[in-house]
Amino acid sequence: MSVIAKKSSTLKFSVMDPRNFKGDHTKILANAAESAKRSDMQRATEAHGDRMENTGLIGGPYTLSSDNSRYSRRTELFEALYAEKQAALALLPETKISVTLPNGDVKEGIAYKTSPMDIALGIAKGLADSVIIAKVEYTNRLDTENIVACDDDEDEDDVILPVDTNSELWDMGRPLVGDCKLSLLKFDDPEAKTVFWHSSAHVLGAAIEATYGSHLTIGPALNDGFYYDTYMGTKAIEPDDLKKIESKADEVCKKKYSFDRLVLTKAQALEMFDSNPFKVNLI
Repeated sequence: MSVIAKKSSTLKFSVMDPRNFKGDHTKILANAAESAKRSDMQRATEAHGDRMENTGLIGGPYTLSSDNSRYSRRTELFEALYAEKQAALALLPETKISVTLPNGDVKEGIAYKTSPMDIALGIAKGLADSVIIAKVEYTNRLDTENIVACDDDEDEDDVILPVDTNSELWDMGRPLVGDCKLSLLKFDDPEAKTVFWHSSAHVLGAAIEATYGSHLTIGPALNDGFYYDTYMGTKAIEPDDLKKIESKADEVCKKKYSFDRLVLTKAQALEMFDSNPFKVNLI
């Protein structure tokens, strides 16, 4: 069901009391949207706190570098752990699942193998090309994951949002894990937009790393776009830098990297990001 909820700053939990709520839902949602827009603009355009010059904060010395070999260990560790996970999934027995579409059609699949992308391709390639993210409501889930995510920002504003308590967003390439109801969301869907902007932030982060070798910090989606904070010591981004970053981002997009999901233990995450003090701090 959908309810009106008070959202925490990290989207990890909601505090709600629908029975005693007497406010104007329409007015509250409109005010929340305007507040979120102001907050987004502030986060995207204003610097907060000291510039980390001789402050002893966690950024430390910074040297401009386009040497991508500094990230090779991180990539190698990811690929090894990802291959290990895929090998473990391949050993699972085949279990048939039923996937129900919004129009009532039922598609058959195999747990841990069939993905939303497979379902979309089975309907039409044009559909598969236009879908951003899937939305899944499990009626018989074969597994559960206990995941704690890093906080993605420290914005203390509360936002009133409609929350769907039964469904979850599901990567298009991520195998389904049970009988479910499946919706395929395109860019015109607000939740799909958020996913698209989030993915775009990672493209931006990859471009910044490749151009400057700086330490990425946080980079969530905004209501109408995205950003990525990065620590670059005393260096400031100039107009010419924006052209370099945009050019590198175009290169990243043309390589058509996949977005692969991998759940790590805390120890594995710390090892993977041990060269970035900000990520270590978040973990």
